[in-house]
Amino acid sequence: MIRPRTKHLTASFSAPFFFALAAFAATPVIDTGFESGQPPDAIATHLTTAPDTTRAHTGTTSLKMTSTKKGAWGNLTFHLDGKLDFTANHELSIWVYTEAPGTRFSAYISADDGSGEPYTVAHALGAIEPGKWCRLTGTICADYWRKNDRDFKLIIRTRGACWIDDLAFTAGVPSETPAQVWPALETALHAAAAQRATPLAPGATLTLDARHAALAPDTARLQILLPAAPAATNTTPTTTTVTAAAVATTTLAITPAIGAAAPPIQNPESKIQNPLVPAEGLLVFAIDATDDLDLTGTLELHHTAPPAPSAPATATPTGAAAPSIENRESKIENPPALQPGLRVAVLSDDTVIAAPGVRSLAPWRATPGAGNRPGPTPDIPGIRPPPTIPLAPFRMPKGRHHITIAGPHMRPAGAFVKLELRAAPRPAEKPLCTFAFLSDTHLGFGRITKAHAKINASTAAQLETTLRRLKHEGAAFAILGGDMTDNGRRSQFEDLARAINRAALPVYGCIGNHDTFRDSRADIAEILAPLFPEGAANTDYAFTRPPLRFIVLDGSHWRNKDTPIQPHRIPGRAEQNTYRENMHDWLRATLAEDTVTPTIIISHYHFYLPRGVSPVTGYNLGKSALNTALMTILDAAPNVIATMSGHHHYNTVGKWRGITTLQNPAFATWPNAYRVFRVYADRLEWEVRQLPNRGLIRESANPAMKLLWPLSTHDNDISGTIPLAPRPPSPTP
Repeated sequence: MIRPRTKHLTASFSAPFFFALAAFAATPVIDTGFESGQPPDAIATHLTTAPDTTRAHTGTTSLKMTSTKKGAWGNLTFHLDGKLDFTANHELSIWVYTEAPGTRFSAYISADDGSGEPYTVAHALGAIEPGKWCRLTGTICADYWRKNDRDFKLIIRTRGACWIDDLAFTAGVPSETPAQVWPALETALHAAAAQRATPLAPGATLTLDARHAALAPDTARLQILLPAAPAATNTTPTTTTVTAAAVATTTLAITPAIGAAAPPIQNPESKIQNPLVPAEGLLVFAIDATDDLDLTGTLELHHTAPPAPSAPATATPTGAAAPSIENRESKIENPPALQPGLRVAVLSDDTVIAAPGVRSLAPWRATPGAGNRPGPTPDIPGIRPPPTIPLAPFRMPKGRHHITIAGPHMRPAGAFVKLELRAAPRPAEKPLCTFAFLSDTHLGFGRITKAHAKINASTAAQLETTLRRLKHEGAAFAILGGDMTDNGRRSQFEDLARAINRAALPVYGCIGNHDTFRDSRADIAEILAPLFPEGAANTDYAFTRPPLRFIVLDGSHWRNKDTPIQPHRIPGRAEQNTYRENMHDWLRATLAEDTVTPTIIISHYHFYLPRGVSPVTGYNLGKSALNTALMTILDAAPNVIATMSGHHHYNTVGKWRGITTLQNPAFATWPNAYRVFRVYADRLEWEVRQLPNRGLIRESANPAMKLLWPLSTHDNDISGTIPLAPRPPSPTP
């Protein structure tokens, strides 16, 4: 059965639709306690089932499931065609009991995207402890579904024996996800901050306290707090005890009628002066730049209560520092635990201008988890961070902008005291051009949670929104750094092409390992040909965008000991990705064609990773990694100034023999970031940005993995400058 064609959601939800989501009545698709055993509409495969009255989560009976083939999965399948509401969120919940530690279990929703091959829309997730009833849950958002989806199923699997109870699959769950809340919350936050907007001109210093900000305590709720509104007739600030509970109880809930704009925010009774920025909270300032500005600054943020100064602070755009905040009685009850990891993220619009961490007392290494991936961060102590956080130099174009202090997901960021911005005396120099590098977009199906969640189904909308914003800013082009899709399916390439075409920004492509799970190069050639200027048969290619030259390499060919290099992966074989035959010869020849133009080399795979112990968090990423063959070739070309890569999903920057090596974070999973470059006659400036929807960033982040896949690994990876001058010759070995 092909489901009816429905409107696809994007990152910019219309107000009527957004609030309509909350209006759906919850409707059970499946609701059973298995009191009568296996439901008649469920089909067992390689599985025996029987009602069991010896244990139950609720009621008197559970359903015992036992796989019948040793070492193989047994399935209990519910067909869902005709039962789903594709305009509503759905929630899956199931209780599971196991006895043996080796028992495997999973529950998930699957669909066929029209290719005849099923995919997983969402899993029910949770920890299973033998000897204990455990609940697994999963959410399917309305925008997970695809227009060609069909053959919908709920599949419950076990390898061994287990008991299940209280299975519920419900449409129209009453609450929106943070990603769905975000469009309205962002609008309300900006409207509130606009009431306190402050101008900033070249040469000025601006010192702001919380009375110039709007606070959203939780990105999952449409609530705004205006801390300690300034009043000209009241020079003595009211003091208060600041707690997480206090922040929650003094917020103003905004519940506009369906289709209506959010009402003006009035909160005159709030007196919080040094607000705690909650783990999922946002403190937002509106800044009106009177010209294009080059900025630096500092943030004062206390892990515990700030000291009690003697006089109130005021905004001072004249260049003088503001007096301090009087808040003698302010304190934070139960201050956040000092565990290593991201401390706070500070952003100018979407640009990250600070991402300090809490360092561990001693370097530590991750323990192996499932699939040889790093396991959860251990409970280790951290070093108390300093209250003053320097902001990386950043650029603010003329107009209205927003500085956001964002909680780090795993714990409160601390008590905010003040934000100081310092503008250079002259307006910022206008770049010759701007471009972006985005890697690991993993455009795909549903959502996959391993370490952090990959927001596969939401990537197309976020990518389109990001490319549109770049085009609106005047960017000339963008480059995708591999793993453009998650499974290399034709429908995913079609979705990618659709997002790029709608954004109408020129895009160059690079092949990653997730783009070649199957023989998909024919689909790439047909659907994504415009991403490869020499034709999709030439996925190693060069192009020039004055004053720069780019060379893109395809490292997603495959080999094993039994076969020659293949253009795609062969399922079931242990293979290693590699470059094609004679690629190194082609690269030498291509570099020799132009030894003057500053050149950047791009691949999905690393060139040089500095790794080592992170000075930001103390996390030891291990030994540095160097592709010796490639870097030796690049070292011989003096006009190669930088490399760009993805694949490893975290953000870091290295330097090898004068070549800057930029390792991009992942777009589709934490830290959900990418790079933007400004090109000048003598240099290249770059910055890191996060994707536009902060609710979606929250859904991507897994606090248990707080030290892994960092937003900032070293002190120089948030922004930087690369000279365009030729590199001096490397010393003779």
